[in-house]
Amino acid sequence: MEKRQTRHTVFVIETVGRLGNQIILFANLIALSMATGITVAHPTLGVYANYFAGTVGDLLCRYPQSSRRRSRPNVVAWVAIRKLCRLLDKSGVLAILAPGRTFESDYHSLVDMTNASFIAKVRGGRFTFLTKGWQFQYSHVRKEEFMLQLRSYFRLAEPYASNVESIVAMARVGCDVLIGVHIRQTDFKAHADGRYYFVTNEYERLMRHCERLFRPARVAFLVVSDEKHGPTDFPSLNCFFGSGVDVEDMYCLGNCDYIIGSIGSSFSLWPAVLFQKPTYRITHSEARPSLSEFVVSSKPWIEESST
Repeated sequence: MEKRQTRHTVFVIETVGRLGNQIILFANLIALSMATGITVAHPTLGVYANYFAGTVGDLLCRYPQSSRRRSRPNVVAWVAIRKLCRLLDKSGVLAILAPGRTFESDYHSLVDMTNASFIAKVRGGRFTFLTKGWQFQYSHVRKEEFMLQLRSYFRLAEPYASNVESIVAMARVGCDVLIGVHIRQTDFKAHADGRYYFVTNEYERLMRHCERLFRPARVAFLVVSDEKHGPTDFPSLNCFFGSGVDVEDMYCLGNCDYIIGSIGSSFSLWPAVLFQKPTYRITHSEARPSLSEFVVSSKPWIEESST
């Protein structure tokens, strides 16, 4: 790891999707920072910043953590910063003030931040701006050290941590295996022509298959979703349900023994990688996985280093 270069900072200035996408982008920037000493900031993380120990109180959401933090900035301040970032980008001011110092990605290809030309450009000036997209990848890290940093930085703040602990503890009573199930439906009806959209009955059939798969163990399911679900959706299955608070639902998944979620969603991907839990990523409505298809992975947002 290089000595920290405090005069270079990479800023994210566009809101890049919802919670999962934004955390995954930030995780890659943390990898960049750990390896190169470059400071990174994600001010458009916005209201999500109050969720995590590393960002709560920091209007710019910096890594390494800044000593200039408030107890808990109000949402209005973060909204104002996000609007300012958007204005800087859309007005063309950045192109004038920082020519050649803006980068963007799309939803189809990765920007490799380990590339020597990318690092050289970042070190060529005081500030660098990521103006579009979330698929910026930095994969050259020592995995164990990196995971420790992520778990510390993205540790849940209160009251979210206690709420997750209570929900998971209740779900574990009387079961041997707890499977977290993420049902994402609202925006997936249209996204990618509905390729990743599955109706509730399809999730139910998959869950029944998994219940049989783990017999004779007693299986319970902790279901989280962007739509309202209840026990009547999963008759005779031992089901519990998340609080509906996005970060609590996400971290409930990470505290289960296994995770099931659509391959098109980063919401279940983040807790699977952060907590290194065996996960099945659903690719089609008739999916019936074997136990070996629940895998622990650090991809696609980070790859294991050979060092």
